Amino acid sequence: MVVAKHPLAALAGVEILKKGGNAVDAAVATHFALAVVEPFMTGIGGGGRCVIRFKNGTTFVMNFEPMAPGKEEPFEPDPKKEATAYGVGLGRPAVKGDANKYGYKAAAVPGFVKGLCFLAKKFGSMELSELLEAAIKYADEGFILDTYIAKAIAFDMGLIIKFPETARLLLKDGICPRPWGWSFGDFDRLIQKDLARTLRKIATEGADAYYQGTIAHAIAFDMAEHGGYITEDDLAAYRPEILKAGKGSYRSHSLIHFPVSTGILQILNILEGFDMKKLGYNTSTSVHLLIEAIKLAFSSRKFLGTGLDNRPFQGIVTKEYAETLRRRIDLEHAKSHIDLEAPENANEEFTTHACAVDVDRNIVGMHTSLGHTFGSKVTIKNTGIILNNKMHDYDPRPGTPNSVRPRRIKPPPSGSTIVLKRNEPWLVLGAPGGYKQVTAVARSIQNIIDYRMSIQEAIMSPRIYVQTGKVFIESRIPQTIVQTLVKMGHDVTVVDKEYNFGQPTGIFLDAKTGLLHGGVDRDLPHGLDAISLGY
Repeated sequence: MVVAKHPLAALAGVEILKKGGNAVDAAVATHFALAVVEPFMTGIGGGGRCVIRFKNGTTFVMNFEPMAPGKEEPFEPDPKKEATAYGVGLGRPAVKGDANKYGYKAAAVPGFVKGLCFLAKKFGSMELSELLEAAIKYADEGFILDTYIAKAIAFDMGLIIKFPETARLLLKDGICPRPWGWSFGDFDRLIQKDLARTLRKIATEGADAYYQGTIAHAIAFDMAEHGGYITEDDLAAYRPEILKAGKGSYRSHSLIHFPVSTGILQILNILEGFDMKKLGYNTSTSVHLLIEAIKLAFSSRKFLGTGLDNRPFQGIVTKEYAETLRRRIDLEHAKSHIDLEAPENANEEFTTHACAVDVDRNIVGMHTSLGHTFGSKVTIKNTGIILNNKMHDYDPRPGTPNSVRPRRIKPPPSGSTIVLKRNEPWLVLGAPGGYKQVTAVARSIQNIIDYRMSIQEAIMSPRIYVQTGKVFIESRIPQTIVQTLVKMGHDVTVVDKEYNFGQPTGIFLDAKTGLLHGGVDRDLPHGLDAISLGY
């Protein structure tokens, strides 16, 4: 089975499985296809990260996020303006002119192609040219636009039109293209001929074409022409990071996760000390405990957001530390935890997630991203490559844990988690949404384990998110519960499902029947039914 956020991408992965490919082959094909059909979320100018469990029980975790160029101190802080994410202060100065958000300077060295080509070569069983067939077809022939993509283009049109190559790619006669279901006439297809040519070159020449060949030259030339920082030397120097998997447990289930996903494990560790099943699903007490657990997990964020070095992973994910946090919870009153900080990119990180399970039960969970929607809004001339804007992840001031360092890869939060039951594969789950993927994945896992929900029920259940003490609650939660939470002291804002709580995708492996069950958040994605596909 393959689960993705666009049906064409899921179909690309399943076709690879039908041809005899393994889960890694399918995941690579799916994400290359997503780079075409979800160009606002991901692309070959971005990067990603993955968690893999093989049938023999070994694990593999890789960070192939974009890398900072070799430029020393590339940005000038604006001391009069605080960096924000959707109105939430991040505790650091903004960059003058938002140069780390939009335009050529905002782009970091892409890792997408190097990461996926590495996976295909090391663990795949099929030729790269076969894995890219679907992506090339979707780019060359185009695909029908839906309202999800059209809305993303319309929302960013004010910035897109500032970059002629991107406007030429995404707009039709200078305006937003018409999606399927448009009531005033025909719909449009998104055709990306330049990207198709780039993908063909990668399919025949591998990652070297991108990082050392003609594509690298095109990227570096366009950067130099427009004041960007990426050079051919930077591209040639890119290497993905091989990491040690994070491990934990929840109520006798083992968890394997990307090591920066410690927030998921902390939330679950805290909740493990309560009988959540007995307290009931979406009762005032169980929701209160979930809110407090999320706040306490994010209060340890000062240990989490600084890269993979100098971080006390083992301490903050222990059951003992969870017990000390749990003691700070008052069962009847909300507490404002004094260490609570605003998670960076709490609302601004746009990603896509897909997972694959093959007949041998090899499992892959993978995120890829451009950063914000359409990344830096820059498209490299004649290549179709939309570049990321991952330089916005860094603190522009030197000497801080999050400062820009030449050729540093800073890992983002990642919700990709593989769950084992009695040491057998049981669940793979992940979600886009910045730090909201942490709460979305933790909540979905808890729903499945504590409340015996199906994966689709768990993913579609009403959501909760806490950000600097303000609690966002989905309107499907009963008003009586909301009123009780307010009386307990919670600062509650009720929102509808259009608020992005994270959009999980996952696969449940039923050991009794041998069946695979897919789950996907159907409210915000592309509105088409065939998103979870198996055979």
